[in-house]
Amino acid sequence: MASLQDTLIETISKDLKDLGSLESGKDRRKECSLLLARIESAKKIMSTNESLMKKLSDFQLETESLKNG
Repeated sequence: MASLQDTLIETISKDLKDLGSLESGKDRRKECSLLLARIESAKKIMSTNESLMKKLSDFQLETESLKNG
Protein backbone atom coordinates (compact mmCIF):
# COMPACT_ATOMS: atom_id res chain seq x y z
CA MET A 1 0.00 0.00 0.00
CA ALA A 2 1.36 3.40 -0.96
CA SER A 3 2.01 5.99 1.69
CA LEU A 4 0.16 9.30 1.83
CA GLN A 5 3.28 11.08 0.61
CA ASP A 6 3.67 8.78 -2.39
CA THR A 7 0.00 9.16 -3.26
CA LEU A 8 0.21 12.96 -3.09
CA ILE A 9 3.26 13.04 -5.36
CA GLU A 10 1.63 10.67 -7.86
CA THR A 11 -1.65 12.58 -8.05
CA ILE A 12 0.05 15.98 -8.31
CA SER A 13 2.28 14.63 -11.09
CA LYS A 14 -0.73 13.19 -12.96
CA ASP A 15 -2.72 16.40 -12.56
CA LEU A 16 0.21 18.44 -13.84
CA LYS A 17 0.40 16.26 -16.95
CA ASP A 18 -3.35 16.66 -17.45
CA LEU A 19 -3.01 20.45 -17.19
CA GLY A 20 -0.67 20.39 -20.14
CA SER A 21 -3.52 19.15 -22.32
CA LEU A 22 -5.82 22.04 -21.41
CA GLU A 23 -5.90 24.98 -23.77
CA SER A 24 -4.62 28.28 -22.43
CA GLY A 25 -7.30 30.42 -20.90
CA LYS A 26 -9.40 30.95 -17.83
CA ASP A 27 -9.95 27.25 -17.07
CA ARG A 28 -6.25 26.44 -17.28
CA ARG A 29 -5.32 29.34 -14.98
CA LYS A 30 -8.01 28.28 -12.50
CA GLU A 31 -6.84 24.66 -12.48
CA CYS A 32 -3.22 25.79 -12.10
CA SER A 33 -4.18 27.92 -9.10
CA LEU A 34 -5.94 24.95 -7.50
CA LEU A 35 -2.93 22.72 -8.12
CA LEU A 36 -0.57 25.33 -6.67
CA ALA A 37 -2.68 25.38 -3.50
CA ARG A 38 -2.45 21.58 -3.30
CA ILE A 39 1.31 21.74 -3.75
CA GLU A 40 1.60 24.24 -0.89
CA SER A 41 -0.45 21.95 1.35
CA ALA A 42 1.68 18.96 0.38
CA LYS A 43 4.84 20.94 1.21
CA LYS A 44 3.56 21.41 4.75
CA ILE A 45 2.98 17.68 5.11
CA MET A 46 6.36 16.73 3.63
CA SER A 47 8.50 19.46 5.17
CA THR A 48 10.91 16.93 6.70
CA ASN A 49 11.65 15.06 3.46
CA GLU A 50 14.08 17.03 1.30
CA SER A 51 13.81 14.87 -1.83
CA LEU A 52 10.01 15.15 -1.87
CA MET A 53 10.25 18.89 -1.20
CA LYS A 54 12.51 19.17 -4.26
CA LYS A 55 9.95 17.33 -6.39
CA LEU A 56 7.19 19.59 -5.11
CA SER A 57 9.27 22.68 -5.86
CA ASP A 58 9.82 21.41 -9.41
CA PHE A 59 6.08 20.76 -9.77
CA GLN A 60 5.39 24.25 -8.47
CA LEU A 61 7.72 25.88 -11.01
CA GLU A 62 6.23 23.85 -13.86
CA THR A 63 2.68 24.70 -12.78
CA GLU A 64 3.49 28.41 -12.53
CA SER A 65 4.99 28.23 -16.01
CA LEU A 66 1.80 26.64 -17.37
CA LYS A 67 -0.34 29.22 -15.59
CA ASN A 68 1.62 32.15 -17.01
CA GLY A 69 2.24 30.68 -20.44
